[in-house]
Amino acid sequence: MALVPCTFARLTPSQALSFAKRSMSTSKCTPRVVLLTGGSWWGSSSPENVGHHFIQQVFRNIHSEDRPLKIYICTRAAPPEGELTRFVKRQNSSQSQGNLDALDPHSTSLDVSLHHLPLNLLNPNSIRNCASEFLSQESRLDVLVLNAAIAPNKRESSGLIIPQRRGGESDESSPEELELETGMMTNVVGSAMLTKLLEPALLKAEISENEVEKPRIVLVSSELHRRLGDLEITPQSVQKLTSPVGWKGMQTYKLTKLIQTIWLYAMQREYKDRIDCVAVSPGFIPSTSLSRASSFSARLFMSYVLHFMPFASTPEEGGRKVYQGAFGDPSEWKGTSRHNGAVYLKNGEAVEPDHRVLDEALGSRWKAWIDNAIATITAPIAALVSPAPNVLIVGGTAGIGAALAQKLAHELPPSAHITFVGRNSSAAATIIASIRQQTSGASGRGTGPVAGIEFAQVDCGRMSDVKRFCEQYSGKLKASGRHLDILILTAGKLSMKGRTLAAPGSKIDAKMAMHFYSRMLFIRQLKTFFVPQSIVMSVLDGKHSDAHSKRIYWDDLGLAKPGHYGLRSAATHCQSMTDIMMQGFASARDPISDDAHAVSLIHAYPGFVATGVLRRMDGPLLVRLALAGLSKLFASSPETCAERLIEGMVQCHRSTLTNVHTEGNTGETTGAGLIQWYNLDQTKIIPKQSVEQKLIEQVQAHTWQVVDAELEMSL
Repeated sequence: MALVPCTFARLTPSQALSFAKRSMSTSKCTPRVVLLTGGSWWGSSSPENVGHHFIQQVFRNIHSEDRPLKIYICTRAAPPEGELTRFVKRQNSSQSQGNLDALDPHSTSLDVSLHHLPLNLLNPNSIRNCASEFLSQESRLDVLVLNAAIAPNKRESSGLIIPQRRGGESDESSPEELELETGMMTNVVGSAMLTKLLEPALLKAEISENEVEKPRIVLVSSELHRRLGDLEITPQSVQKLTSPVGWKGMQTYKLTKLIQTIWLYAMQREYKDRIDCVAVSPGFIPSTSLSRASSFSARLFMSYVLHFMPFASTPEEGGRKVYQGAFGDPSEWKGTSRHNGAVYLKNGEAVEPDHRVLDEALGSRWKAWIDNAIATITAPIAALVSPAPNVLIVGGTAGIGAALAQKLAHELPPSAHITFVGRNSSAAATIIASIRQQTSGASGRGTGPVAGIEFAQVDCGRMSDVKRFCEQYSGKLKASGRHLDILILTAGKLSMKGRTLAAPGSKIDAKMAMHFYSRMLFIRQLKTFFVPQSIVMSVLDGKHSDAHSKRIYWDDLGLAKPGHYGLRSAATHCQSMTDIMMQGFASARDPISDDAHAVSLIHAYPGFVATGVLRRMDGPLLVRLALAGLSKLFASSPETCAERLIEGMVQCHRSTLTNVHTEGNTGETTGAGLIQWYNLDQTKIIPKQSVEQKLIEQVQAHTWQVVDAELEMSL
């Protein structure tokens, strides 16, 4: 039976609530499992949001004879331990004081139970994990309430893109690549993606013994979806409407709410009579957390001025309206909706939405576009490498390297293979377990976690150990016929001691061995596998490096002479020689590979990062304590650093791919392609002057002389 048009025109709000209350008291009309996005009352000074008041409405209208009801609250921040249980008890106690039919607050079998699932609608993996966790606990879903949304105050990228026309809109005017800003991702694509993943549970709730009530999708819409005038709202126009040029926060919010409603009506036409789709306008509610992204002054104005205007609604009224949409009896809804059409409720009455919502052709186009977005949405880094990329992270058992490994495991496709090397095998096992736990069972992510993630124990201070690993790794690549897409070099050591030899019999300093010499050896040994477009990034200090520094001892680059070595001079030499060697690898005189045509060589500065290296450093206790204190105050986390470095890496490689056939100031052509080098300050590319070839040859000669001498010594 198709969803019947609805109206509460004959009922006052109190009468409508009374009817909904009676409807819930019958086992046939009471949904058993509800999933709500948004609605947290914790972590904020004010619980004023529609989702929170929707939950309160459930408690106000529950009866002791009703079936148990489970509500899953999906939010970014987890509730404090025990908060959900305390909330249930408070609600039960409050209702029992004035309602003889209410639950016994001391009962051990609660009629309403609350559960939390982490959900960030800006993160596809978080969406997949949320759906996967729900489906592992529940086989059916009776009511899905899409309440979470954002009204952004400034344009911010979600960090996600839709690659070049893979299904959906195929018109030549479609953009080759669409960057999703936060409003489009949160309100449209993220919510639709969650719905798609939960669809099996919704459809299973359609058939239930002794029940006739259909499962329901409730979208918290907005009357602002009507306020876009004559703008062309099509998949082809979305690039222009959400681009940085002329971007307006309120217009984007209106746009996303219109597209959401168009999509919901298209879904109803597809579901026909299997699932009921209801859009609810909760009214203009200026005091909710919807405006959390607005400026402080704007939030004050909305909460303490607009909140008291006669045209404004309260969050409690909004929660009541959403409750009506979720639990109202469709048989009482009469009015304007068409056959197999969704219902749009305004103030408890069914009304016609914007005419574009009712356009079936437009709805089909938008649904195809959203389905395509869900299927192809990817992090930018995944769009720049091969479909089954190989990644090698040197120094990946702690700090920045470990954070990069976990971040890339989420952002690269399931077919990726990640190898990270270091000395601590127990730390590596923990990282691998964490990555597998976070990526496994993610519905819609291919077959589950990344195809392979493994650890190799390597002492990066010993050139012989580095060469041994590179020969083994090269053999695996050659045998599989694959290449190396991403090489990240982060191994390092922080010590306050003077010049310390890397190994017995060695002639190089331990810090310089890890920060410079071994990294260059990794590149030299693996460079033939940088085909056809690879990324090499050495994380050290590409911001403060100066190849023309007067503090460099050009006659003693290894700082072996007495009086030359110091913490500052060692850092200066490693940083500056890295710059020069990257330019050398990019030059036609020392090509990366005859077949490589778009390689990016990056020397990156990570900023001040709170890594475990401060705890392990050699030096006076007071110095270590002082650095640890400063890191707590000013340092960014390894996770934040990893996000920034990947963003910067994407910018560099996009520049390389854009200029493949153009010789630039920061790279040289090699064959038919371009090898480019970059200096990076987290996310910002820093232009640096090239050094003369004579200087490159001097540093190259020194580097390979030292490295080869170390290798010969180990034979």
